[in-house]
Amino acid sequence: DSLNSNTDGSSGLSSSIMNNVKLVGTIGGENKKIAVLSMPDGRVLKFEENSYITNEIFLMDVLTDLIIIKIGDKDEYEVYMNSQIKPREGN
Repeated sequence: DSLNSNTDGSSGLSSSIMNNVKLVGTIGGENKKIAVLSMPDGRVLKFEENSYITNEIFLMDVLTDLIIIKIGDKDEYEVYMNSQIKPREGN
């Protein structure tokens, strides 16, 4: 697995935040933007911007090569196609 190491020394941050759900594509239409996510069980699902991926993960924004998610009601993260996840600056 090509997870990058994080400041707390754990390399499993990406998999724990997204529960092994991976961003595999984004679709940008005129009226809506969609994230295409690969689930741990092998299914591929589409989620619209401003919808819940899970009970805890809210899909806030879909951009060309990343999505912005919110965990619970406070922590925001940028999730990239290469499985990299970064805390969102200035949220």
